[in-house]
Amino acid sequence: FAANWTLNASLDYTSAASATILSSTSEFFTLRLRRIFRVETLTLAKIGAVSTSFVGVPLAALSDSSQTSSESDNLVSTSTSIRHALADPLTLFSAVFYALYVILLKVRIRSETRIDMKMFFGFVGLFNIILCWPIGVILHLTGVERFELPTSERALSALLMAITWSSDYLYVLAMLKTTPLVVTIGLSLTIPLTVLGDFFLNNPVQSPVLAGALLVLMSFVVVGV
Repeated sequence: FAANWTLNASLDYTSAASATILSSTSEFFTLRLRRIFRVETLTLAKIGAVSTSFVGVPLAALSDSSQTSSESDNLVSTSTSIRHALADPLTLFSAVFYALYVILLKVRIRSETRIDMKMFFGFVGLFNIILCWPIGVILHLTGVERFELPTSERALSALLMAITWSSDYLYVLAMLKTTPLVVTIGLSLTIPLTVLGDFFLNNPVQSPVLAGALLVLMSFVVVGV
């Protein structure tokens, strides 16, 4: 829940492409955590792949900062700077939570033959409902976010689609069949699609973001080989 919430919250303050590239830093945290928990062996190729992927992160950050400096109005520039300052920590927190999530699953489960995936995600949903509903009440009472049904067909269709559930299901299943690092870097394949989505939505995508996406994809190829 924490990983998903922080990532989606960051989208209010930055572009989807920058958020996706920044969240790819979970590869770095996965590399460190898997060494601590001794999940898999560490090789120079894997270190090089993670380092290559990690280079794409400052490119995205520089893209945000350059966009901020190009604003002509001081008030708009200050507002944009604050939004990026909120977005980057949220996305990095999401990367840490995802790394913890995938490493702990690998440590506790080890193989997909030892778990019923449908029952597992059923309990994930049950625990989220039981433990997280007070947060919604607090946000409603404080006026931060109203508790209400979706007010548009677009929001309703997004909730009814099983994209989030299916992606989590395939993510965990792939991790159990391979290794946390391979799957975590494999998530970088979302980056070119995210950049393409920003293009169709007429959101500006600067060249540093494209360069960062290419570097992250190169790291996936290295780990795959």
